Amino acid sequence: MPSTAFCPYYNEAARVVADGLATPSQVDAVARERLGVAAGPFTVLNLIGPRVAGHAMANLSPLGPFYGVSPALLAQGVDNTPYAIEEGSILPANADLIEDRLVAAIAIPALELLAERVADPIETDRGALMALKFRQDPYALMRAYPPDRLDAAIAGLCARYGHSIPRIALPANA
Repeated sequence: MPSTAFCPYYNEAARVVADGLATPSQVDAVARERLGVAAGPFTVLNLIGPRVAGHAMANLSPLGPFYGVSPALLAQGVDNTPYAIEEGSILPANADLIEDRLVAAIAIPALELLAERVADPIETDRGALMALKFRQDPYALMRAYPPDRLDAAIAGLCARYGHSIPRIALPANA
């Protein structure tokens, strides 16, 4: 899966923590339980290394504010300190909000890649399933999400960062 599709996922996770909505452990718990990933975004960040992850996201910054690197992620990358992740973290009361932000951060670039014909669904899905160990690919995740909730999550994240809402319908077979 092109980095354009998965970097925003861990970047938005860093923004959620910077906004004081949850700890890295709680965000990872939401991702594991609600999105069905084997490793939450902070576990992935620790595997990649915050410095490398921050630089990868910074390379996407010319694509606009949604793709702008989280200052908290950049700060974590200065000394490349891994995020503290505690096992057995329970879901926070605002798990729905966190889930929506993570799903939208996956959906926006996946839909843009599809619209721009940069990567087909098979390539995007392969990266999510093999590299990130998602239980279901990004397009299946979007199809399984309640449509009104997905639309609201995408619109909310786009509004937050002044980003255009992707104007492409999710194909039934993507």
